[in-house]
Amino acid sequence: SCRSLQQHPLGLKVSNAILDSLETINSNISTFDNNSETNFQTLVKKIDASTTAVKIVDERVFHVIKQMNQPLPIEITAHHSNMLTTILKDVDFIKENMRDQKDLNKDILITLKGLQESQKINSDFILSSLKQDAVLKREEIIKSIKEVKEIVLKNEHEYKSKNALLLERIDSMTVDLEHLKKIK
Repeated sequence: SCRSLQQHPLGLKVSNAILDSLETINSNISTFDNNSETNFQTLVKKIDASTTAVKIVDERVFHVIKQMNQPLPIEITAHHSNMLTTILKDVDFIKENMRDQKDLNKDILITLKGLQESQKINSDFILSSLKQDAVLKREEIIKSIKEVKEIVLKNEHEYKSKNALLLERIDSMTVDLEHLKKIK
């Protein structure tokens, strides 16, 4: 089939164009995959940074709570006591939200990993489909080339037959002309 493609430059050009298209698509998918990986790593770094920030806040809150659990001086009034109670409730609320945030971060990481795997599977499927399409298209081109070759061979045979008949008639006419010249 390579020999027939070399004999028919059009088929070779089409095959090359298809292969170039596949190469471009593969390059685009690789770029997409690299961008996804970069985005994934960026998200992981941001989540890690937020987890670190949460730990720092947690340590500070623990220190504040520790200070708050110490006995209050007698001078503190009921108003101050109420303010401290409100602050403690806020701290508890913040801690609860931080736990929820950690769970959310884990869920996001799991989802991102799943999406990345899914993307890889989809990329592989797309490439496989494109390769199959290219093979089918190539087979169609080869079939078309064979059909054109058969038509050309058939036309060549008809041309040779008609040419032979024409040469025969020319020879016959030449003989007739010579015969007429002799008669005159």
